[in-house]
Amino acid sequence: MLKTDSATQACRFQPNTLLIIHRMKTHSASPTAAAAPSTAGLDPDNLNEPGAAALAAQGPAPVPRVTLSELTPVLERHRQLAGELAALVQQQAVNQAKLDELFLSCNLEDRPQLQVIAERRLVAEILPRRLELKDREVAVSAQLLAEAVHHFIGATLGPRVRAVRAQAGAAIRATLQAHLSEAWLLEQAVENSGPVREINAVYCTLNPVVTREDVLEYATRHIASWRQINQLAKKY
Repeated sequence: MLKTDSATQACRFQPNTLLIIHRMKTHSASPTAAAAPSTAGLDPDNLNEPGAAALAAQGPAPVPRVTLSELTPVLERHRQLAGELAALVQQQAVNQAKLDELFLSCNLEDRPQLQVIAERRLVAEILPRRLELKDREVAVSAQLLAEAVHHFIGATLGPRVRAVRAQAGAAIRATLQAHLSEAWLLEQAVENSGPVREINAVYCTLNPVVTREDVLEYATRHIASWRQINQLAKKY
């Protein structure tokens, strides 16, 4: 998953994005969470941390469910912020090019031209700070999008792919079992069948690891996988 520094947490987000954050951070909370904690199962060398036995007994934390309708606004928010960052970078490049040109060609007696230079120099001083703040926003939105896709894979897309694969396998097995009496031959035929291989290909594209630079393509690809698996499901 992506990482970001704590200073980025001050950035503001749209309500839909905040809903996703809230669900991600509170999915394992319970009404009894405020009860006084017991020291049973704590590490005797550090009473502030649970011991290995206690952690093993708890089991893995449930993956919060993120649906496509919840993932989409997070994706669009990141796309918007990434576009704004790209626009600022472009603006900085254009402004600097104009300044360089004016420095070389301006008439020092032309007060309007000197005023333009002063204004462009002011913009040149403001833009780096704007870029820094926008870059922080993009870093946070990339982290949120990566987490949202990760949960989408774990709790929505992955189970859907496995369910469709099971349905396809059962349908093909029912068709072939009259012709293949040996179980291992039947299972091999099911695994090698075109529909199961196609579904397996979708499953192989699921990947919870992503970089900030690739997060938009990452999210888009998994949304495409969701649509593809639902199309395949219509056959069974």
